[in-house]
Amino acid sequence: MSKSRQVTDKDRLIDVGGYGVPPECPEARPEEFFELLADLTLDEYNPGKILVISHSDEDFNLLRLAVGDAGGKKDYIQRIKSVKIAGEAESHHFTFRSQTDAYLFCDCMYGKLKPTLEEGCEPTPDRITAVVMIGQDIDDHEQYLPHVLERCQDLKVYCIRHFSGPTKIGLFPRTDLPGFEAVPVSVNFEAPEEADREVNPFPAKAMYGICKEIAEKTACPISYAYLAAAAAASIYVEGAHNIRPNFYVAQIGVVHSGKSLAAERVFQLLGMAGRDNTPLTNQLVDGTPASDRGLYNLLGGPDSPPSRLLYSDEGRDLMAKANIQGSSLIPVINKLFNSNSAGVADKTSFLRLNVRLSMLINLTVKNPDEFSRIFTHETSHGLWDRFLYVVRREKWRYTPWELPYSFEAEDQVGVDGIYSLADATRPVVRGTIFDVVHQWAAAGEDRDRLAEIALRVAYVTSAVNKDKELPREAIDAALLLMDWQEEIRRDFQPAKGSNEAEECVKTVLAAFTEANGYKYQWRETAWKRHWYEKFAKTLKMTRRNLLDEGVIKRDKTGVVYLNRETEKSK
Repeated sequence: MSKSRQVTDKDRLIDVGGYGVPPECPEARPEEFFELLADLTLDEYNPGKILVISHSDEDFNLLRLAVGDAGGKKDYIQRIKSVKIAGEAESHHFTFRSQTDAYLFCDCMYGKLKPTLEEGCEPTPDRITAVVMIGQDIDDHEQYLPHVLERCQDLKVYCIRHFSGPTKIGLFPRTDLPGFEAVPVSVNFEAPEEADREVNPFPAKAMYGICKEIAEKTACPISYAYLAAAAAASIYVEGAHNIRPNFYVAQIGVVHSGKSLAAERVFQLLGMAGRDNTPLTNQLVDGTPASDRGLYNLLGGPDSPPSRLLYSDEGRDLMAKANIQGSSLIPVINKLFNSNSAGVADKTSFLRLNVRLSMLINLTVKNPDEFSRIFTHETSHGLWDRFLYVVRREKWRYTPWELPYSFEAEDQVGVDGIYSLADATRPVVRGTIFDVVHQWAAAGEDRDRLAEIALRVAYVTSAVNKDKELPREAIDAALLLMDWQEEIRRDFQPAKGSNEAEECVKTVLAAFTEANGYKYQWRETAWKRHWYEKFAKTLKMTRRNLLDEGVIKRDKTGVVYLNRETEKSK
């Protein structure tokens, strides 16, 4: 390889010649390797033993001497030349040259097999911490090493091409193992390893004005409360300057994370609901439409107000209805995002909605994998990017809360400490505000929808704050909120395919990014992103097919690389 990197704790197949520094560096210090082996043998509570695979007695003895000089226990450096199983005439060698030998080694590792050793062989180690392979033929003796690494997840293998003493170690090519092609030139080895991706906490500076004050008074998670307040307030605001003052919010979290309580307390502070959470105004619609006709029944009718907030505490139920094959619910919701008018038709009648719709739904979701099962391939077209998402993974402790007033009917709205939004303004939006939003959108990729939503949020929060002109502070807060949305959307994605096989292929390929150098550790990534759970039937087949077709390549450490060379040559 033309490039290399320093060894990390995550590496499980290691070129000893390059231990501590890149192998092309003349200052390589192989003594670091012997110090590491010594430390393994000195573990006070669970000392590990090192299994050496070598045909040379001299190499084996030199390695034991080097570990002893480094302060380790020489007796824990052991070698098994061959193993003979009862009932079989042929002896098996731990050289990983055949599938049988590889399976035998794995079974011995975990105590599933107690072989009969040939006379003169040392006893089997109680626990093998690492394997050191010296002078093995990479075209023969290590053919089934990938299988061993896959089966033995806690094993590390150190490879030495040539060994003639504690300070003379030859290089071992990391990618020459049969079955693993050379790494594509498009792969960036200098790209940092991808860290565990977590959504940053909700930025406090993303809040503005009265909506911020309302959120703070709920004594609930501030991120949930602020977006709930903005969504609820939007139905009291009249649009202007081609800005529609409505938007959709989805609050994501586990059970008892504060989603429902934040919404309920916001509704009470705004006088939209009573102490028992019963709506006090017909602008708040608490329910889950089962179809497009159900949506009309909830929102339509001759006496329906011009703007309404659809609140669904069980948002998963709403999405389940939307995912039913042939359902027209999602197209209607999509249209109402940008229009007050939508038609609902069946064989016997034609119904029309005329309403400015805002939505607030709660989704009980543990991780991005579960999220993609809710926003499926069928519902992702247009709906996913219309939502603002709030994600919390922090624990939240319930805080008792009492309103500073009592009320029995709707006529109490606006008095005794209840926030009244009846006098919300229609702030003027200067061209400089649009310029700021356009500059933000141009600085990233696919930001048009978020830029549109930013204008809506800034307009609503400014109108609720009774501003006569939309201030720079309001749009700056809204754009900071959109930056946070980009973090959330990075992982909380809709399903990419219409079935498991298609989605699996697209998900695996989407994990190759410029940021990670178009490479990642397969097993670690699949585990963190729940691929084994999500694609239980298709993951192994997908990997095999992509490797066979040359779309991806894999080295002996389990790192997979995206082959972009063919793409560039077109």
